[in-house]
Amino acid sequence: MSTASPVPTVRLLVGPAEADEQVVRRWGGRALGLLARHAPDAASMTAAVAPAGLDGEAVASVLGELRHRLRSAPASEVWFDLAEAPAGDPAGATTAAAAAAVGVAAARLAGLAVRGEVAPVRLGLRLGDPGTGGTALEAALEALVTTAERGADAPEVELGALPERLLVVVPGPGGAPGAAALAALERSRGLPPGWLQERAEPSARSAPVLSSAQEGDAAAVRGVWAEHARLVLKARVAGLDPGVERHPAHLVARHLTDLVLAAG
Repeated sequence: MSTASPVPTVRLLVGPAEADEQVVRRWGGRALGLLARHAPDAASMTAAVAPAGLDGEAVASVLGELRHRLRSAPASEVWFDLAEAPAGDPAGATTAAAAAAVGVAAARLAGLAVRGEVAPVRLGLRLGDPGTGGTALEAALEALVTTAERGADAPEVELGALPERLLVVVPGPGGAPGAAALAALERSRGLPPGWLQERAEPSARSAPVLSSAQEGDAAAVRGVWAEHARLVLKARVAGLDPGVERHPAHLVARHLTDLVLAAG
């Protein structure tokens, strides 16, 4: 196995309820916990993902590197989901307060990189319904810029920074704000032209998301690993983008599959 192979982009899709600067480290830790609980050795991991068609010897050979990635670089990109309604919101729309909290989290997550801590390379905001997505984007962007501008005046634990670029992820047709709208947002906040970059969301399936109770069920966790590994493998073989990871269990299958392919 070559550990010098480039690491493919791994994206987390994070809802407002989990939006904070420790989300990457937390998801990596939860993924490691699931590994320790439900696949503590090579035999159990190999058996878990066998339905996906991954070679057993290759799986066993990359487990050390899998654990290393989950500890040191669980994800290279985080998308905060402005389309997901926060808990207790009967209207089903992201509130301005939730969007602002997402902006604060994005700035503090970028601030981790300034301190040399585990942080993603890129950040994005995933838009929701065309009727509310623009409002949520404005609230999140205002909070992000304000938090970043506190700079050295902020306590270290609250240190924020502007990411080099911010992706505006459009999940479907009809939701794109357009270049003119993004340029106007940049000007209104003193951001350089092109800082906001529109990105279409990959149309890729992912395995089911586990509930907290299901995370303790070995059969449920292993089933998600097998299904997600199968989907990632299918996408990679077809030369397609595997999409985003929606649960820490997905990180195990995603990194494992990419490592097996790189080792082959």
